[in-house]
Amino acid sequence: ETPLLPKSCRFDIPTLYNHTINVERFLLYDKMRRNKRILIFATDDQLRVLFKAKHILMDGTFSSCPPLFDQVYTLHGIKFEQSFPRVFALLTGRSSSIYKEMLQQLEEEAECLQMDFVPNQITTDFEKALVKPLREQSSSHRLLFPLLPSHLQKDSRTWFK
Repeated sequence: ETPLLPKSCRFDIPTLYNHTINVERFLLYDKMRRNKRILIFATDDQLRVLFKAKHILMDGTFSSCPPLFDQVYTLHGIKFEQSFPRVFALLTGRSSSIYKEMLQQLEEEAECLQMDFVPNQITTDFEKALVKPLREQSSSHRLLFPLLPSHLQKDSRTWFK
C-alpha cells in the first residue's frame, strides 16, 4: 500500500522503503537540519559503479520533484559508454551547504566501501552553489559546463582557482 504524501518535511520513511526488493540497502542518508532535509538513495552496487567511473554527470530536476522538496538530484556514472543513474537525492534547497553535505556523504560511503570518490571529469550545468563544494572536494576534477555559452566556458575555470 502506497503511503500518503507527507504534509511537512518531518516524516518517517517506513522500513519497507529503506531497501530494494532484493533486501539491499537503498536509503543511504536521511538528515534533517533547520527544516532542510536531504535523502540520498542508492544501492552499494550502484555506488561502486559511480565511484569507479572516471566521468560522472550531475544534475537536478525541479518539475518532477515531490512536494516539500526543491529538487531531485541525480549522479550518473559512465559505463560501457552509456550514462546510468547511480545516486538519487531529494533536496529541500539549492544552497552550497546542501550540495556540500550530499558530496561529503558520498565520500563517506566511498570510504565505507574502501573506495575513493575522485572522478577525473564531472559534467554538470552551471549551478553556482555547486561550484564551491566541488572545488573543496577535489581540485583534480575537470569540470565541464556544457550548457554554459562558449565565451563563458573559458572564464568558468577561474571559479576553481
